Amino acid sequence: MVYNDFHHADKMLQGLTRLREQGRYYDVVICVGREEIPCHRVVLAAASSYFDGSISNDLGGSSTLRVELPWDIRLDIVKVLIDFAYTGQITITDNNARNLLYAASAFGFDSVRAACSEYLQQQLTTCNCISLHDLSEQYTCPELAQQAKSFILQHFASLCGGDSSEFLQVSKDRLVEYISSDEVNVTKEEIVYEAVIMWVKQELSAREASLQDLLRHVRLPFLNPRYLVSKVATEPIISRSAECMKLVQEARQYQVFDYDRFDMPSQRFRPRPSSRIQEVLVVVGSDYHTALTNVDCYNPMDESWTSLASLPETLRGDFPLTVLGNDIYVVGDPSGGTDTWRYNSQSDKWVQVAFMPRSHGPCRSSVLHGQIYAVGGNDGGPLADVDRYDPLTNFWEEIQPMPKALNDFVIAACGGKLFVFGCSSNWSEAETPELQQYDPDLEEWKVLRCPSMPHWDDVPQAVTMNGRIYFVQTTSNKVDVYAPPMNKFSQLAPMNNLHHEGSIVVWQDRLHAIGGTDGSDNFTEEVEAYDVNTDTWNIVAKLSDPKRIPWCTSIFLRLSGN
Repeated sequence: MVYNDFHHADKMLQGLTRLREQGRYYDVVICVGREEIPCHRVVLAAASSYFDGSISNDLGGSSTLRVELPWDIRLDIVKVLIDFAYTGQITITDNNARNLLYAASAFGFDSVRAACSEYLQQQLTTCNCISLHDLSEQYTCPELAQQAKSFILQHFASLCGGDSSEFLQVSKDRLVEYISSDEVNVTKEEIVYEAVIMWVKQELSAREASLQDLLRHVRLPFLNPRYLVSKVATEPIISRSAECMKLVQEARQYQVFDYDRFDMPSQRFRPRPSSRIQEVLVVVGSDYHTALTNVDCYNPMDESWTSLASLPETLRGDFPLTVLGNDIYVVGDPSGGTDTWRYNSQSDKWVQVAFMPRSHGPCRSSVLHGQIYAVGGNDGGPLADVDRYDPLTNFWEEIQPMPKALNDFVIAACGGKLFVFGCSSNWSEAETPELQQYDPDLEEWKVLRCPSMPHWDDVPQAVTMNGRIYFVQTTSNKVDVYAPPMNKFSQLAPMNNLHHEGSIVVWQDRLHAIGGTDGSDNFTEEVEAYDVNTDTWNIVAKLSDPKRIPWCTSIFLRLSGN
């Protein structure tokens, strides 16, 4: 028979406590300054990793060891920990929690450290959260560190206002950690900017040099444009810093659409979720065989679809669409019209803007330096015509034509230049594709010789991301990439699925393939994302309502439901 006394551990603790009270069998003395606390070495060694090491490393040979504590720790805290070693009980209060956490960490009382951490998590306020965050990492309390940081990010606006004494004393590295997080809970980015300025001005002479590093983590493009010009650009400590003014200018370029966030992505161009502005996908049309007037918004975060304002006229066929900032433009139409329509994402309305100076037929369009380019087309034969639209002046102008008219082609802007890839007749493997480049600074075209350019079976889709142009054919899962600085093509890993009559789009700084069919009548449910680090395509979502997606882009929308 095996007998288990389930009260044995309690009896042992009671017995050890009785021996201690009676002063019997002491064999170690803990010295705190001039105070001496007699104990039993086996009890301390079992309860504390620090005392276990101190006792086992003692080579004095005496029957009673003396252990001098090397830290300036309060006597009452040491006594509380030793009491815990004998009883397994401890009382944690507001008055002793921090000192207990420090001592428990130093002496290896892991369970006490965890208990103090749990207690302090429940005491978090805007007056102590930053110091507790520092304390938690100093004494290796990951749960407290996580809770303290989450509390700080959630209450960031309150922390910077009202009683901001702790915030004003935070270190630069810690402040960068906070303001660089997507989880900062602010209704507008101006709160983050003003917090940074307040922190710098608290000790201006010592902190002004840190301003440019801090400002890199403020989402300046999402400040109110008037605020950016009237407050930020005129702030003396910013205006006298060339690096800070570069960031302000970058934000201004973004706001007037003169900065391609796909070509040169940055965390600064991504709004914080708390602003209720989300990067969503806008899909125009859902079937190649019907009128493409319907416009839908797809939010991949919750896989929800929302209908947006439909196109005001029925458009059929291969009409060119492009995105400029957060607005979508329809440029002309294949039947020969010169209309230009703009979707205003703030008002959810389509408005007609300036007419094109001439008809292009089925042309291609792209955005470069905040202006829309309408390239090529067909009027009984391929056209080399190129027109440019400035949304700030609402004016179209004719510019220098392409060196050679192309029949089948695709265009993309990258690195401050416009690229046209195509063929002068129908696309086929027998014909060598051509590459033409337009430089807006020089206002001139030139033909580039690129031996590595693939022979595609049909006109691919092209999108720009991070200084590269990616190509996907609608009838194949093959993917190619063009690097303009090297004038070289490379083949990437193929997609997992075919997305015939689907779209490729950059969303959250990653290339995604969405919608379409498998080449027959079966819709492709999987949404794939490309990992540039591993050269792999991964399934990241499934469409609850799979469909053909002829054209898709990502824009930022303020969603009322979030």
